[in-house]
Amino acid sequence: MSPHDGAEAVQLIIKMAEEVNCPDPEPLFEPTEAERPYPLDALPPIIAEAVEEYRAYGQQPLPLIACSAMSSVSLVTQGLVDVARDRRLVGPISLHFCQVAVSGERKTSADREFSRPIRTWMLERCEALQLDVDRARATLAAWEAERDGLLGKIKSASGKKAAGAEANLVALKARLVELESREPDQLIIPSLFFEDTNAQRLAVDIAGGWPSASLWSDEGGLVVGSHGMSDDNLMGFIGLLNRLWDGQSFERRRLTMPSAFIQGRRLTVSLMMQPVVFARLIDAADGASRGMGWIARTLLAWPKSSIGSRPYSDAPNATPALDRLHRRLRELLDLPLPVNGPEMVLTPPVLDLAAPAFLVWQSLHDDVEAELSRAGEFGAIADSGAKIAENAARIAAEYHVMTQGPGGSIDASTMEGAAAVAIWHLNEARRIVGANGKPQGAADAELLLVWLLRQSESQIDPRDILNRGPNPLRNKARRDAALRVLIEKHWMTEVKVDAATRVVLNPKARGKG
Repeated sequence: MSPHDGAEAVQLIIKMAEEVNCPDPEPLFEPTEAERPYPLDALPPIIAEAVEEYRAYGQQPLPLIACSAMSSVSLVTQGLVDVARDRRLVGPISLHFCQVAVSGERKTSADREFSRPIRTWMLERCEALQLDVDRARATLAAWEAERDGLLGKIKSASGKKAAGAEANLVALKARLVELESREPDQLIIPSLFFEDTNAQRLAVDIAGGWPSASLWSDEGGLVVGSHGMSDDNLMGFIGLLNRLWDGQSFERRRLTMPSAFIQGRRLTVSLMMQPVVFARLIDAADGASRGMGWIARTLLAWPKSSIGSRPYSDAPNATPALDRLHRRLRELLDLPLPVNGPEMVLTPPVLDLAAPAFLVWQSLHDDVEAELSRAGEFGAIADSGAKIAENAARIAAEYHVMTQGPGGSIDASTMEGAAAVAIWHLNEARRIVGANGKPQGAADAELLLVWLLRQSESQIDPRDILNRGPNPLRNKARRDAALRVLIEKHWMTEVKVDAATRVVLNPKARGKG
């Protein structure tokens, strides 16, 4: 056998693996505690009935469908109102969702169904505004040409000694000041969805774009796995998401990117991701996503898979509940946003809690607070517990807008429903964060998998892991234990070539990472 035969044999194995139906990789870890039943009856009927109707056909886990629906509700309502918990605690109603589900859970189908009316509305509005956009661009181009010509005259006049030259220069500069004062405003068109982005780009797009938007992906790996969310950049991204969740004005200055003054903007986050991607998000940059408080602000869900219990169901002839929800979402999208100026700075009216609703909210706040000590029920997730009452108020405000519109006060029954959903998500955070206190072998396997997915080759000599792999795995026993987990879970295959061992990545692994 020639010196090249070993490499060729491995490549042949990879090619054969790509041509056969490889088993799907299995999650490296999952929550051990069973999830609690999702409180569907706590949703307003217009949302709950649509969720239940779609579930009969799609058969996804109920929490996954409900979170998809609520993400759309958040995006549609967040620009219309703020919410006041008391006279000082006033803020946005935007929600951030993170759903964990294995491949094959049909999460994309649910996501598309509930975001469809928003995407359709956005496309229709953009098409209707196209002539106005073209006129605005032409006006700006003419203004820029005039400005360029004036700057050229100023440059030419500078330094001239002829009689009247100084007066001419002063007049030209005055004309430039006047011209700058009438720079044409550019029409802002609805762009409500961002996905493959980074902190710098998102900040610029949010600052100058539609005032109510979302970071939205049914494949969270596109966000978490992007350059913008790498360890080096993660803290900047998380910091931006936190500031947008809080709704305060701020400025991002960068030397190599346009600066962005973000004022009067609202952002919904809806990320669906596989377990390995979620683990990467939790572990990246020494746990920055949790340490900086974004996980605490986020409503988590990791529902039990429904795969294997979904016999074929005929497509329904009619979907009246979904149609009602879609119509309501479009009605709210058609309402004029409460904005000021050509920059469309949001100045939403404030919903308050009626006195009975405030008592419900206060009871939720105090009951959770009592369980945040180290020995309490939510002691391990005190960060999430400290934010759950605010999230409950946000949910209640969205329920109110969906059913009553952007005015009035939130009543007690609406607040009770929102509190039930918020507590469900808090219990999810407790069991999901607990799942990441995983056995050493699973933790090492996840660390090794992340490293392997960053390599350009799909096969590797295990000795290379000892030489240049993650530092904790440059120990033979831990390396071998991690490889065993990856092989057992179908992320890798072990092959022998000329008595040497190679490990080959499952071709399906990169799609999951």
